[in-house]
Amino acid sequence: MGETTLFARTGGAPSLAVGMASIFGSTFGRGLLSVWYHFAIMFEAVFILTTIDAGTRVGRFMLQDLLGHISAPLGRTSWYPSVIISSTAIVAGWGYFLYIGVIDPNGGINILWPLFGIPTRCWRAIALSVSTAIIIKTANKKAYAWVTGAPLAWLATVTTVAAWQKVMSVDPKLGFFAGADDMAAKLAAGALSADKARWRRNSSSTSGSMAG
Repeated sequence: MGETTLFARTGGAPSLAVGMASIFGSTFGRGLLSVWYHFAIMFEAVFILTTIDAGTRVGRFMLQDLLGHISAPLGRTSWYPSVIISSTAIVAGWGYFLYIGVIDPNGGINILWPLFGIPTRCWRAIALSVSTAIIIKTANKKAYAWVTGAPLAWLATVTTVAAWQKVMSVDPKLGFFAGADDMAAKLAAGALSADKARWRRNSSSTSGSMAG
């Protein structure tokens, strides 16, 4: 792959990059294997950074719009203090999810992936809603509204049900609250491993301190 070692580089990005490099290498020749590997790494980094940048920007605008109902200056996107306050809050939110994902004994992907997947589907539903509205309002085009309306109905239904289940499901492996209750019950019964019990106690003490 053009690297001296891949030790300590396990995870989604290197694994996907190695797979993509192998596919491209088998098609275009093994001589460019390192080129394809580093191209895939760069592609992933740019994609992730672009996604986070867009999410941060949109989140800041939404937070400023919300704060504008409390204080008019906070709702102005051109007012520098408002930009600093809202940007700091959104970035702190990203940092919180990152921290929880790192210390989660069940693996951060169990928390981070649903939180990433559900909103992206909601964005697609919004795009389909706009497209459907435009078609309906266009003269002599109402008959074609099903082209975007059908996938909109399916996407909105599936995403809403998935979001509800992720939060409210009684299955500990699926629902957030059920999973927390299940871990608390195991902690009380002494059925957790040492690492998970330590993480749970630390999380509880941190939450208590923050509440105090």
